[in-house]
Amino acid sequence: MNVTQFLRAVWPATGYFALATPWTPPGASNAVFVHKVVQSHADAILAAEKLSPANDVYFCVQSLAEPRVWNPKKRNRKTGEEGAYEVRTQRNMCEAKCLVMDIDVGTDDHKYPSQAEALRNLKQFATSAGLPAPIVVSSGMGLHVYWPFTNALPTARWAQIAAKLKALAVAKGLKIDPTRTADAASVLRLPGTLHHKGTPRPVQILRGGECTPAEEIEHRLDAALAACDVAVQVPSRPPAYLEGFADNTTIHTSPPPGIKAVILACPQMQYAMANAASLSEPMWYAALGLIRHTREGDKAAHKFSAKDARYSATEVESKLANLAAQDIGPTTCTKFDTINPGVCAGCPQWGKIKSPIVGAKFTDYAPPPAAPVVKGAPQPTVTIPTAPHPYKRLATGVYIDISVKPKKGEEDEIQLTETVKILDHDFYPVRRYRDPYRITETHVWCAVLPLVGMTEIHLPAEAMYDTKKLSQLLSNNGVFVAQNAVNMVGNYMVAYIKQLQRAAVADVVYGALGWTDDMQEFVLPHKVIRADGTDKVPTMDQGAQRTVSAVHAAGEMSRQLDLLKFFNHPEYAPNQFAICAALGAPLLYMTGHHGVIVNMSGKPGASKSTTLYTCASLWGHPEKMTLNGTSQGATAQARDNRMMIMSNLPLTVDEITRMPPRAMADMAMSVTQSEGRVRLDTTGTERKTLQGSKSTIMLCTANTSLYSALASDRADSTAESVRVFEILFNPQQVHTKAQADTYLSDLKENYGHIGEAFITYVIAHRDEVQQQVRTIMQAIDTRMAISGGERFWSAVAAVACAACEIGAKLGLLPYDVRTLWAWLSREQIPFMRSAMSEQYLHPVSILAEYLETINANMLVLQTASTVQGWHSNMPTIIRQPTSTQLLARHEIDKGLMWVQKKGFKEYCTRLGHNYTTIIRTLTEDKVISNKSILKVLGAGTDYAKGQSSCMLVNMFNQLLSGELAAAEKLRSPDSKVITFPPQGSTSGQ
Repeated sequence: MNVTQFLRAVWPATGYFALATPWTPPGASNAVFVHKVVQSHADAILAAEKLSPANDVYFCVQSLAEPRVWNPKKRNRKTGEEGAYEVRTQRNMCEAKCLVMDIDVGTDDHKYPSQAEALRNLKQFATSAGLPAPIVVSSGMGLHVYWPFTNALPTARWAQIAAKLKALAVAKGLKIDPTRTADAASVLRLPGTLHHKGTPRPVQILRGGECTPAEEIEHRLDAALAACDVAVQVPSRPPAYLEGFADNTTIHTSPPPGIKAVILACPQMQYAMANAASLSEPMWYAALGLIRHTREGDKAAHKFSAKDARYSATEVESKLANLAAQDIGPTTCTKFDTINPGVCAGCPQWGKIKSPIVGAKFTDYAPPPAAPVVKGAPQPTVTIPTAPHPYKRLATGVYIDISVKPKKGEEDEIQLTETVKILDHDFYPVRRYRDPYRITETHVWCAVLPLVGMTEIHLPAEAMYDTKKLSQLLSNNGVFVAQNAVNMVGNYMVAYIKQLQRAAVADVVYGALGWTDDMQEFVLPHKVIRADGTDKVPTMDQGAQRTVSAVHAAGEMSRQLDLLKFFNHPEYAPNQFAICAALGAPLLYMTGHHGVIVNMSGKPGASKSTTLYTCASLWGHPEKMTLNGTSQGATAQARDNRMMIMSNLPLTVDEITRMPPRAMADMAMSVTQSEGRVRLDTTGTERKTLQGSKSTIMLCTANTSLYSALASDRADSTAESVRVFEILFNPQQVHTKAQADTYLSDLKENYGHIGEAFITYVIAHRDEVQQQVRTIMQAIDTRMAISGGERFWSAVAAVACAACEIGAKLGLLPYDVRTLWAWLSREQIPFMRSAMSEQYLHPVSILAEYLETINANMLVLQTASTVQGWHSNMPTIIRQPTSTQLLARHEIDKGLMWVQKKGFKEYCTRLGHNYTTIIRTLTEDKVISNKSILKVLGAGTDYAKGQSSCMLVNMFNQLLSGELAAAEKLRSPDSKVITFPPQGSTSGQ
């Protein structure tokens, strides 16, 4: 048997365990014990290994109820005042798992002369008593004997059996130390250590033993005692605390409470304080008997008594002295109830404690940890463990018991001597959650702040190891930690989180709403809806919480359904389509697209904003879900962040009329992408930020056409425009303004019900719905002759029609999909095609526009002319450049123009044109006869410089007939020409 097996046999499995080493204070003649309290067998063995080389190491055979207890009568060796901590007291013993004997070896009559003699007598005793073979340990001199139990017993029960063993040993003449066998707080030497008296000798196990049920050992003892005709007086009244009967008036785990705590805990004391000026003598004396046991009790007793006109300081001192002389404990609850009946019955502690002093100590402790309750939100079941040892959560803050090793000149008997306050208020973790996509862990802590109460604080896990970051985050949340306590607070947090980690698995945190990767779950802020019909309460990432807070329900679903009838009129087909698109936004991924813009344009008063709010109301608060699209509203980054968090829910943006065209173009391109900004983790690996893929519909309003705005940014805005489904809203006369105002007011009170009902159906029938969407999209593509460039249009149309069909089927929408279909085919698709055709620029038009922009940089001339009968081969300048940079040379008589490639390429890039495609098209149309030729643009003139890389344009091409007509005009006799002199003069003449 080794030491680990030994402790497992003789110690309870769990609890507080004490090691003790003798220490003689300076100037003292007697040694005292210094204690080390641990919470596991393994920790005890490690501590003993460190202590053994220089110390005698003992262990308390029983476990402790508390790591230390307060003795108000014990004198503190440091301060000289009454009140100090203790470890091994009879009242602090908790459980025992063995019976023990201490058999000494020596020359005295009550000792055996040798260990061999002691062993023979022990064997004879055990055999005659019918006891099982015990564990025998050599203490280095004598023997320590243990009969281990199968299970641990409460100390009070153990005391009865131990008394019988002691009586039997005495009756049979076994030479034992009589003080050990029945002493619950006794210590014996720990096997594996050294006996340091004289020459160090090992404390070792001589033989092992088997565990036996305590009842069987007691039965054998009873039989042996009966055979010897020995009567045993077992303890008739075991310590009440050890039996669990709330006597705590003689055991204190902390210093006495203050008078305020006593008053808060006891209705009788509240009565006494309220009537202190006229209390009866018995009630005053009972209150005095309680007050004197509080912190600074004598001072409080005088202050309390002075409220009565009969107050006499001498009388108070006399009463206090009398109580102290008789060692009378705190007044009991029963005593108070006898003197002043009818008050105690309403106390929540009545019948649970013996004295209000215990209730006061209870009120000094913080209440059990609990998660803050958010009104209207579902509350997950949370099991929060108590504070880990050696920390304490009290009503006045968080404390730590610091183990202080005695120094020379100190006379402490225990190592746990100092309690340090590290926080001024209660602070504990509520839950852990882990983001598997960002690979981070966040902890939610609850701080009970003054005047505020329970407050949730979200802290990243790494902050516990960074004191600077921790102090900043805590202080920003109202938790102010002293600089010298930040480390201790961090250690407290780590210890508590470890305990929480053992108690429960961390929640998975969701950073966005919508579909998960496997498409088996759909995340809403208050519920994760699953394909199997179940749901759970999600934990949302802190960064997403404010964004998703707008997604919730209010009012009544029946009223929201009734409100949607407002737009159930043929004139409102565009409005119905937008509403259906917003409901069907989670279906867009089924079309293979990641985003599209539905822009509602038109004059003010055309119900654009009302329709937009209706779209948002399907999923949450109509206004809070809608972003402000003006220059004073959401930034592009904020809008993109909202879109990524909403993920598959619609994004509504009101009034983008004043948005810069370049920002509109960026918005149109970004909405169709599956992800936002790609970020790297600490290893340089791309980090996924969402649990699914973004695929949604952005619904906007504007007073002007988004197509026109995009075209103003670049001549060819086709790439951006095809990503926009623009609906032209015209003012209708179906409702009056008053009716519209009433509708909108009601909408703000009844919202958020329809979207959840819709997506619950979709999740349960996802494959069927996906096939429905794709079938509708194929029908639209075929019947409306949708081209590849118009694929975004058919996608959003399919989603809206599918949502309309499903909504009508479920009774969620009052609209007829046939109305939408007719509107799409007769009005909407033709309208968008017409708008797009107006935006498209043929490459020839782009080239022509470019040539117009460089008129000031163009040299126009005629290569041969006849002046006054004289024929000249020298070029004649028709128009000279007015800018210093020459970008083109136009020889009008030949119909040729050399255009510098660099300038044209920069122009195309600036306006977003595809230069390569334009050149290829112009070459195929024979507008460009040579796409790469070297030419001195100013040849034959004073503008001549080096060669430029040019393209040669055929100005006689029919597509450029307008330019040819202009050239013909220049060649007419009426045209003014500037003759280029044969020699001597400059072109500037």
